[in-house]
Amino acid sequence: MNRLFAIHKLLRSMNSYSGSELAAELVSLGFSTNERLVALDIQELRNLGAEIPGHRFVKYCYKKPFSLLESLEGVDTANFNEILAYLRQFSRDSLPRDQVDKLLIYFEQMVRNPELEENPYIQYEKVELKNIEKLDKFYRYIVEKRVIDIDYKYFEWELVSKTIVPVLLKEYNNRWTLMAFDKEKESYQNFPLDRIINERLSSVSLAGESGFDAVRHFKDVIGVSVPVDVEKEVIVLKVGKPRAHYVNTKPWHRSQLLVEEQDEYMIFQLSIVPNLEFWAKVMEHIEDIEVMEPANLRETFLEKVEKVYARLIAN
Repeated sequence: MNRLFAIHKLLRSMNSYSGSELAAELVSLGFSTNERLVALDIQELRNLGAEIPGHRFVKYCYKKPFSLLESLEGVDTANFNEILAYLRQFSRDSLPRDQVDKLLIYFEQMVRNPELEENPYIQYEKVELKNIEKLDKFYRYIVEKRVIDIDYKYFEWELVSKTIVPVLLKEYNNRWTLMAFDKEKESYQNFPLDRIINERLSSVSLAGESGFDAVRHFKDVIGVSVPVDVEKEVIVLKVGKPRAHYVNTKPWHRSQLLVEEQDEYMIFQLSIVPNLEFWAKVMEHIEDIEVMEPANLRETFLEKVEKVYARLIAN
């Protein structure tokens, strides 16, 4: 299925490719294939409704624009269980038929190649994410409850080896993070995929993942970091307009409430654990935002602003 999407992305550019050219492109993307398999894939696309003239010795192309997503949406759910199994983490129960189109769009986003022309109707931010091609492998480790060894690189530290039990893949701000039970720390830790250099099955027998509840774990935070020994706070923010409209229409957290609106500003309330992602949001809006409550966070915000001011004055 991944291979079929990759061929579709090449052909939807409306360029022509020979069988050998398609095979070479697929190999460069990490697929194991050949001209014979490409010919079979082309026939699958034809079966789905694509008008593709040519054969393995005459270049293939789309005779007219073709939407693979629309075609798959018209197929009964039972006929693409492979996709649904891959995306099963989105629902523990049977997937509603009206959600299939959303999952297919997400699936195409997952296998997109930033170097290829984007779908003219759906455009994603072109960000090259390291190790995104390993999402399927890490997902299988989670489902199969595998213990793995990883070589992990902190920003400025040496490479370290860790034994972990992966329990969750989470995306935030164009970055994928693997949540896993860390044998050494005996707790759940975040491991951004771009810092995992190597991974392999471990010979260690390790338990610890059975009690993990992803919804509960991330319930009170923005993003993926969950500070230890930091209490949840009721935070009140005053945001000047027009930026306040963006905060209102794109909430930072599910607990966000609009408690007051005036001509020049809006006041919001959030019930969260203040973490790194929270402060990144605040500093992103530094020109228009004021932390009103609680007093300790207001003081922390003042200290951050003073540091920014001191650095600017020094330069």
